[in-house]
Amino acid sequence: MTLDKLPVELVQQIALQLENDSDLANLAHVCAALHAAINAGRSGIWRGLFLRVFGCRGLDDVRHQYQTRREVLRNGAHFKQGNDNREYDCLKVLRELIIESCGVEKEDGTVEGLSHAQMLKFVRSTNLLSDFFVPTSKASTRPLLYAVQVVLSHLSLDIDLHLRMSNFPNSQKAVYATPLAAPIFKGRNKQTVNLEWLLHMTNFWKNHLTVREEHTLAPNFADLAPCDRPKGWKGSLSSELTMIGKHWKGSYAYLSDEEVCQLRTSFPGEEIFSDIFDYEDGFQTLTTTPTPQSQKEIFSAEFDTLGTQPTPAPSPTKKRPSSLCANCSRTAAPPYLRFQGHGVDRVQFLTEGRIYPLPPQQGIPGWRRVLMIKYFYDAEIESAIDPTSLWAYEGCILPGGEIMLGRWWYPESETDDGQLYCGPFIFWNVPKGDPEEEWYEWMDGTDGEVPNEHVEADTGDGGKMGH
Repeated sequence: MTLDKLPVELVQQIALQLENDSDLANLAHVCAALHAAINAGRSGIWRGLFLRVFGCRGLDDVRHQYQTRREVLRNGAHFKQGNDNREYDCLKVLRELIIESCGVEKEDGTVEGLSHAQMLKFVRSTNLLSDFFVPTSKASTRPLLYAVQVVLSHLSLDIDLHLRMSNFPNSQKAVYATPLAAPIFKGRNKQTVNLEWLLHMTNFWKNHLTVREEHTLAPNFADLAPCDRPKGWKGSLSSELTMIGKHWKGSYAYLSDEEVCQLRTSFPGEEIFSDIFDYEDGFQTLTTTPTPQSQKEIFSAEFDTLGTQPTPAPSPTKKRPSSLCANCSRTAAPPYLRFQGHGVDRVQFLTEGRIYPLPPQQGIPGWRRVLMIKYFYDAEIESAIDPTSLWAYEGCILPGGEIMLGRWWYPESETDDGQLYCGPFIFWNVPKGDPEEEWYEWMDGTDGEVPNEHVEADTGDGGKMGH
């Protein structure tokens, strides 16, 4: 019996055994009967292929969706500003893959999935994550390009991909900008993510974590196990407000006060500024746990203020108020989750923080905003908190919850030009903490908390903050 005489269902089962699309197309062109059996819009072939390649069932017209998606991914594009038709078609398909993705954690702690595999293959064959900030016209860059590039930051930081660096001086200048010059979040209650700035942050860390010629963090980064480097997200993306992961590894960079002033006023690339990373193996660690609702929040006043308003610019001729944001007016605060934590960079530190939900950005869900204050325990003073070493962190947790990028700042310090002293940080989620990062007895039996009876909740008039 010839193939064209077989029942349609059996022909479709045979077609599903073919390994590539070209074989399927050749089979469909054998005769009219096979063409009809294979190309029926609701044919089980296309739903089966879609499931096998992309890991989900697809839309009603799954044949059209499958063929269009495969063609777009196969042809790719040369990415500039995301505005030509081929770029935009690719970006829309990549957004679909991001939203549909459902990564699974393997035994070694890395993440895999069909959508993840398709995105990785696309990145390998295009310049999507190699050429950042390449303006070719006066038209603005399409925000969806920034969104997709930021969400795929874990691939930008994949040392095995050997991605090309571009425009590092521009990114270095951007990540040391003040919150007023380059806010991470915009709009009422800070619900809009500054995607361009976040991409500068990704590009900055890509340079230091993956380029050995920089002689900064790349050798130490390469020595980490694959599961201890940034990876894709597990499960599917959601806008639901959830707690962040427990164990984190990361880094922060800084320049001297004088260099920050020079960098902010110079043209990108005009001078060379060497970022500083001054802890032993290049990375700091952080372990977080949800804060019990019954536990008093140490920095409640600061968080309430920072939760909805931008940090004000200090006046060069007027003394800066001694709080994180003392002159901000307050608006209705969005919901948030609280967490506390501890970690190690040069020494052990403590943290307290909040996580705020964010709406989808460019149609992609799962973004969250994080505020955190890093402080140090001092048993010799009454408050148990060293008031001379408080550091504020604000960042964006990328969709999937595996990476957070943002800005640290020293609230009571100004650079020589009277502006806020600040710089970049990154954290990425890891399966477990380092052995030396277990909770130390140096907390004097407080079980990881500063005793509430020794702490005032409103520290708005706290002392000067420092290293």
